[in-house]
Amino acid sequence: MSNLPGAVENVRDTIEVAQSVAPRTTQKVKKKASKYGRELGRQLKALKRKHPRTGVAQLMKRAHRLTKRALK
Repeated sequence: MSNLPGAVENVRDTIEVAQSVAPRTTQKVKKKASKYGRELGRQLKALKRKHPRTGVAQLMKRAHRLTKRALK
């Protein structure tokens, strides 16, 4: 043991940090895309094709409106 006070705690903290940063060994389970999410993706893709220079935030608003209308 070293002469530094709290040396053991520092080692434990280091081990905990190393374990939390370590890469996952199992695959993360992806959630199933909702009906709304799939339709929003379709609408956004179509809008991007028609208006490639328009900002994504503006297209996202339009895609949301179109998606709500399509799912009624």
